[in-house]
Amino acid sequence: MTNHSAENRDRRFGRPPKPAASVRSERVVSFVTPGELDQLEELSRRRGVSLSAVIHSMVVRSLDRDTTDRPTTGTTKQQRSER
Repeated sequence: MTNHSAENRDRRFGRPPKPAASVRSERVVSFVTPGELDQLEELSRRRGVSLSAVIHSMVVRSLDRDTTDRPTTGTTKQQRSER
């Protein structure tokens, strides 16, 4: 006979949820050239991680290094018009 108590019914299996601040729920889409994709895939193979993990680590490192609010590409006029 199985036990169908409220405790067993409400129990969840699997990985516990992450804190809300660390959940990656937003999507960013970018296009790359075939050569850039080849480089990213090679890096992924060398590191033994997914392509998504490689790109995420690059984004995080870039954000950590960038301590200013100004864009790093484009002319000054383009940068002003993007604000």
